Amino acid sequence: MLNRIQEPTGSENPTRSNYDWKRFHNPSLPLVVLGPDGSMIHLSATARRLLGYQPAQLVEASFFSLIHAKQLFQVMRDVADMVCHGKPSATWLVRLRTVSGRWQWFKADVRARGERPEAAVTIVLKSM
Repeated sequence: MLNRIQEPTGSENPTRSNYDWKRFHNPSLPLVVLGPDGSMIHLSATARRLLGYQPAQLVEASFFSLIHAKQLFQVMRDVADMVCHGKPSATWLVRLRTVSGRWQWFKADVRARGERPEAAVTIVLKSM
């Protein structure tokens, strides 16, 4: 299912520490924000570029659809633990499908409870 990812409105008020606010509001940061169901509610311009997407190009709505099958169980388990059981963070070495259909390795720094009210998980990607 394709979906246009919502860009932040800028009206969000930071409720987290200054460290988190500065870290996750850097416009050059390759950031993915997931809702509790794994749907992407925000994909930064830098993350789009890493995955090969153009700014106006539609992206799969589910983050899980971009993950290689061998890492899918671990990722889904960690997200479920963050949403349901309060696991604070995780780090993944994961293959994601780019727009060209090729698999690329990323290191993902994952934190529970993003700064947006509807956010469940915030992911920062680093290309390997």
